[in-house]
Amino acid sequence: MVKSYVDISEMTKDTDIKDISSVLAKYEEIHLLTEELKKYLRELEDITKVFMKERKWTTYADQTTKVTVSIKNEEKKSIDIKMLEVVVTEEQISKIVKKNKKEIIEIITKDKLERLKQYGKK
Repeated sequence: MVKSYVDISEMTKDTDIKDISSVLAKYEEIHLLTEELKKYLRELEDITKVFMKERKWTTYADQTTKVTVSIKNEEKKSIDIKMLEVVVTEEQISKIVKKNKKEIIEIITKDKLERLKQYGKK
């Protein structure tokens, strides 16, 4: 198990940055590790949330680890663009809605490809 930045540096030492296959192989190895860590973190968050809810706590500050935990209700708002188009004109929409474009890279690893196939996307 990786325990520090030094361990990750050791993992990436044998990567040939001039060979895309070597880079992508290392990407997939690290990606799988991070997915495993994310899963474990979600489990720990769930355990913590259940622990706090059982005690009816909304916040907790641990003296040993100096970690503070809060449970908050979050409300998200979104705009129904189709309904907005019915109510206002295209010109008004262009003044209201801001569009940002950015370049992203999408790397589909074996596990992502399997998940995509599972949900019918190809």
